[in-house]
Formats: sequence, structure tokens, C-alpha cells
Amino acid sequence: MHDRIVSDIDIDQDIRVARTLPARVYADPEIFKAQRERIFARTWHYAGHDDLVKVVGHVYPFTLLPGALEEPLLLTRDATDRIRCLSNVCTHRGTLVVEGAGHLQQLRCRYHGRRFTLDGRFHSMPEFEGTKDFPSPADDLPNVPIGSWELFLLVSLAPVMPVADVLAPLVARLSGLPFSTLAFDPLSARDYFVNANWALYIDNYLEGFHIPYVHSSLAETLDYGEYGVELARYGVVQLGIAKEGEPAFELPPDHPDDGRRVAADDVQRLPLGHISQRRHATRRRSHSRVISAIRLGRIEATAGRGRGSRSCRARGRSGRRGGAARCALATV
Repeated sequence: MHDRIVSDIDIDQDIRVARTLPARVYADPEIFKAQRERIFARTWHYAGHDDLVKVVGHVYPFTLLPGALEEPLLLTRDATDRIRCLSNVCTHRGTLVVEGAGHLQQLRCRYHGRRFTLDGRFHSMPEFEGTKDFPSPADDLPNVPIGSWELFLLVSLAPVMPVADVLAPLVARLSGLPFSTLAFDPLSARDYFVNANWALYIDNYLEGFHIPYVHSSLAETLDYGEYGVELARYGVVQLGIAKEGEPAFELPPDHPDDGRRVAADDVQRLPLGHISQRRHATRRRSHSRVISAIRLGRIEATAGRGRGSRSCRARGRSGRRGGAARCALATV
């Protein structure tokens, strides 16, 4: 079925003759269903930062990719001080196990009182004494693959590649930045709605043709003729080179871009559309450094300007349904 949906789409390896994808790719519900199964479920997604489950017993429920996978998941820090990601659906009748962040000794479904340990193992259930072949491994909450980089946690329902392979371009170019000093300030949050399909949003981000027309302050800083795009195994790297006299990163000798005046360095993981970005630019005589993450039409951005930083999120949805963007200031 899925192969039939895209069988007539010809993607030429020669960019000089390649064409934009047909409009139905961005609006057809059947194609979006195939994307959910073949792309979103198999790749890695940003789940949150490790401070969400800072100490043993902390729990944090969330929905993975609202509008796409809609998978209820739960971050926990178990008795061994290990961060886990569990299914947040009770193995008895499908009720949400944990409905709010907090500190717990055990996980308890409030529907029938079924209990689980913080690592997902079934513990007990009232009135099931004497039941044969119970409990079984099927009664445990499934563990979902989880990985991390710096303070960022990533999860995948059915990964087809190691998280280390996906993160390699980020580690090579962004390691050494002060991620540990970032803090989120929810009081300054802002919500915006993006009425676009997730792939259309990512398509627009991947091309730099709009920079001189949309991002005038960035265009004043960058040498547009030197703007570069590099393909990685699971992503795309975009490099903005500073004009003479404009600020640029001081890169260590072993950095992949040593010797180049890098002002903006974007690493986008594909097919998720997860971007980690840093930008060194001049605005009103002050330097601005930006670190961002964009995945599946959702933006996680942090921009530091000495006193604080700014964090943004955008959730994309299928077809004509809109997504939400969330922005907040954070102290550094």
C-alpha cells in the first residue's frame, strides 16, 4: 500500500534536474500515515532534558509527537539512579498510569490499582491472588529505547539506527558549548500556531535562498556566497560564514571547521528535521549565540545574550492542521 502511494514519485540524484515533491506529499492523509509508521516511529525524537527527572523517584509523563504518533510515554529515574522511558499505558485496561509530573516510590494506575516499579516491572494488583500464569512479562510496562547527549534526552519507539550515529554530527560540531548552564523559564513561555504540514516546514528551513529576504540581520552578518550545505548519513549540516569584521566562533584546532569564520552552524537530523544550531551574530552591538533543536516541525531553541536565553518550540501536524510553537526566556 505504502509503496503504491509513492511509486510515481521520481527523485533524481542530480540536483540540477531534481524537482519539488508533488503537493499531495504535504496533504495526503495516506502518505502521512505511511510517514508515521516508516519515519516517525523508527527515528529518534527529543523527549526533554534530564532535569525533568533529576532525582530518584521523579516521573514526567508526556506525549510523543502530538498530532503524529500520539504515544503516551513516561520518563522516570529508577531506584538504581537510571533514567528510563516507559509506556505510560496500563497493561490491564489501557488507562494512563501517571497523569502529572512528580515524585513517586511506585507507579500506580488509579483505575484498578495495578502497581509497577519505576523501571516498569509489574509489582502487584488487588484481587488477583491465585491467578495462574500471572504476572507475566506482558504485564510489565514496556521500556522504550532512550538515549542522551549532554542534558538532552531522545527516545524512539522502534529505532533502525543507533542514537550515537544520529548524534555524531552534533557531537563533532557542538561539543564544548555550555549546555549545562542552560535553564528553562516556563513563566516566559509563548504559544504560536503554524498552519503547515511538518515536511513543508522542514523544506523551508533546509534551503537558504530566503535568507537575504527574510532574515535581514543575519544576511548582514553572513557572507551569503559562502553559505554551505553538507550531507550527513542521517542529517544535513548548514554553515554560515561570517563577513570580514563580523564576529565568528573561536574554534579549537581539532574542530571540523577550524580555519573557517563560522558565524552560524546548523546540524539537522533527518528524516526527523531535528536541528541543533549555533549562531554568532551582531545585533545592536551585542553578540548573540543560538543553540536550537527542531524535530518533526517542532522547534527547541535557546539563544543566549549574556543575561538570558530564549527557548522556542513548534509542533507541526499533518495536512492543513496547524501546529503550536512555544517560546520562553531562560537564564544562563
